[in-house]
Amino acid sequence: PRPDPALALAVQQECLRRGLIVELGGRHGAVVRLLPPLTLTDEQATAVVDRLADALSAATRSPHRRTTAGPTT
Repeated sequence: PRPDPALALAVQQECLRRGLIVELGGRHGAVVRLLPPLTLTDEQATAVVDRLADALSAATRSPHRRTTAGPTT
């Protein structure tokens, strides 16, 4: 699959709506990076994964997301 920076940005925005801060990086800004603390409980990890999954689901349904293929470089 080609990089999709629009999807990464949509995921980041949806994460922020859910109180989860993530960073974008990688080629074309198409990588969503988690910034976990050095220590966290199982419950905290589960909450992060749940919020990320919800954000990803919402972002893929977003009408503002670009529907064309990403960069080819």
